[in-house]
Amino acid sequence: MSQWRLPGAVDNGHTFFAHALALAAAHGPGPWPDGGYPLPDEESPPPMMSGSVSDGVRTHHFAVNDGTAAAIKIADAIRGIIEDPPDLVAIQRLHDLIADHDTLPIADPLSERLACLDRDRVREVGRWLAEYGTRRDAVATGIVLIGLTGDERDRELLLLLGSLEDLALYAVVALGRTRSDRDMAIFELARRVRAWGRIQAVERLEGTPDPEIKASA
Repeated sequence: MSQWRLPGAVDNGHTFFAHALALAAAHGPGPWPDGGYPLPDEESPPPMMSGSVSDGVRTHHFAVNDGTAAAIKIADAIRGIIEDPPDLVAIQRLHDLIADHDTLPIADPLSERLACLDRDRVREVGRWLAEYGTRRDAVATGIVLIGLTGDERDRELLLLLGSLEDLALYAVVALGRTRSDRDMAIFELARRVRAWGRIQAVERLEGTPDPEIKASA
């Protein structure tokens, strides 16, 4: 197994991960007050249209913009990071690059361009963004990377971050791709969120054979 490891960030006090941990300590697994808003990268009160609402509306009612150009740029940056010795400055630059791009349109083209790269190292990049990210789209893209390359070890992180309404869509998809108990993991997340987060989860449970999930419908 590769010993390649990214260093931790110098200061993670305002990360989404720390925010979610604080909410879990105060309120349990969720649903959390106001869906976890305000988020670390926004001021209170939350914006008129939150990220979860924007993602929900676009995935259900409108075509998603083409994010291929941005995905190529981000994929090239990730490739450079995983092919070189672990470097904190490089991963922080990647964080800032990703944070300036909407996750939804880049998720699919980015997934296609990372398929041939070292899975363990892509997972490390995803975990770093998810755990140390201070801006919404950087964390969401980290979850996308975990969904591409993660495994059973990532369950609790995905459930924790997915309990933030803004990140629920990405956590639902990642749980569906990485969990052997796919339906039950998504069901657990569905019980932790409301609004669009729950809609995204419940839609992916349609047709489940699990009797416990069917009985709760």
